[in-house]
Amino acid sequence: MKKKQKRGPSKKTLELREKRNASPVGASIMKALLFITFCVLVYLFYSEQSVQLIMSIMFGSLAIGGAYFLFNKELILTSKKGDAVGRFIIAYAMTVVVVFFYALAMWRSDQLHTFARNMICGASFFVFYAFDTALRGVLHKKIEPSPEAVAKYEEEQKEKNN
Repeated sequence: MKKKQKRGPSKKTLELREKRNASPVGASIMKALLFITFCVLVYLFYSEQSVQLIMSIMFGSLAIGGAYFLFNKELILTSKKGDAVGRFIIAYAMTVVVVFFYALAMWRSDQLHTFARNMICGASFFVFYAFDTALRGVLHKKIEPSPEAVAKYEEEQKEKNN
C-alpha cells in the first residue's frame, strides 16, 4: 500500500506568512507619531494658536506619513501590522482634510466660536475612528503564491545552494 504523502504549505508560503505577521518597529513609531501630532493639532486649534503653525505641523505630518506609505507600500499591503499603519495614515489624512474644510467653512461664515471649536475638536476624534474602522480590510491583500511561482522560487534556491 502506498502511503499518502502529506502535502503542507511550501517554503515560499511559509516565508510569506512570516512576513505577513511581521511586527516592524517603524510602523509602531509612525502610528505613535501621527497620533501625537493629531493631539497636538487639536490642542493648537482649541487654544487658537496661529494658523501658520497649525498648517506647518499638519502638512509636515502628512508629508512624513505619505513618504512612509510610499516607501513601505509592500509591507503595508502584505503584513497585518503594516495594514494597520496604512489605515492609520489614510484615516489621519482624511480626518485632517475634513476637519480643515469644516473649520474653514465655520470661519468664513463667522460661526467659529468657542463652542464650535469644542465641537470640532471632539468630533474630529470620532471622525478619525470612523475612517480607521471603515478602512479595515481595504488595504490588506492575501498573498498565496501560485504553483509556478513556488516552483520558480525553489529552483532559484537550489541554484543558490549549488
